[in-house]
Amino acid sequence: MPLTESLKAWRKDEAVKRYGAGRVRLLGVGLVMTHTILCRIVDSVEKLETTEDIERELTDWEDVHQYSAQILLVLNDYRSSLSPPSTPPVPELEQPYAHGTDATPVPPGVD
Repeated sequence: MPLTESLKAWRKDEAVKRYGAGRVRLLGVGLVMTHTILCRIVDSVEKLETTEDIERELTDWEDVHQYSAQILLVLNDYRSSLSPPSTPPVPELEQPYAHGTDATPVPPGVD
């Protein structure tokens, strides 16, 4: 899920939990986080590694201290979804042996 959609889903869930569905329908999800703040989080995602980073970057959001840990969880979930799948290790190549009779590997450059 794109980061914007993840933040919008979190914002809606949090607004309903905090204020109730009726009030959110009437007043909107901006009660928890404005669209401007959401966009700033998306634009600054590379700089937001800790709750302190979030609180320092979003000083004009009055609820930043209340929600910074939850926002960090959303950001970390998003980042983990971007990680490439792990690949199996590459097998080691066998070393060539001298004249096919000795079990000692031949050093590079020695014939």
